Order: sequence, then structure tokens, then C-alpha cells
Amino acid sequence: MIPENIASNVSLIYEINGNISKVISIYSDLSLNFADMVSQRCRKRRTTEMNNNNINGSVKSFVRPPIPFEMRPSSRRRQGGGQSASVGPNPREAATAAPPPMSI
Repeated sequence: MIPENIASNVSLIYEINGNISKVISIYSDLSLNFADMVSQRCRKRRTTEMNNNNINGSVKSFVRPPIPFEMRPSSRRRQGGGQSASVGPNPREAATAAPPPMSI
């Protein structure tokens, strides 16, 4: 014979499992709705920006990204005695430098 409290524990476990399933379903729907809302707002913002650019006839200018530190040109370097001296072109700069203009 099974004691009464064991049978009621089993029914409580089933009820808890059912509640957990409901909570999972609710949060799943909530996250899907949130993701849809965010993507709709992004689409709306892009469309609004495109329409504003078309109406104003302006296009946002391209902003050039910063040059990495090791690629920046350096015309002077410190040498002994604290005096500045002009040093030849950086090999990286020389390889990417534009050729001098041709004269006719």
C-alpha cells in the first residue's frame, strides 16, 4: 500500500513540471517577439534614413578609418643628444608611395 503523501508528492511534481513548461513557452514567445521588434525597428530606421537622404539629396560622407600606428608616416626620429634628425622614408611608406608625376 502506498502512503497518501507520496501520491500527493507525485501529483505536485506533475503540476510543477506543467508550470515549468508554461513558463518556458511564455519566455520563448517573449524572446521571439523582442527579436522581431528589434529587427522591425532597425528596418524602419534604415528606411527612414534612406528616404531622408533621397529627399535632401545628400548622401552621408564616408569617414576614413584611422591609420594603424605602425603605418603612420614619421618624418623625424630622435637620435643621440636629443637633436632631431631627418631620416629617410620608411620602407613601408616607400613601397606604397605614389610615383612622382611625369612631365611632358
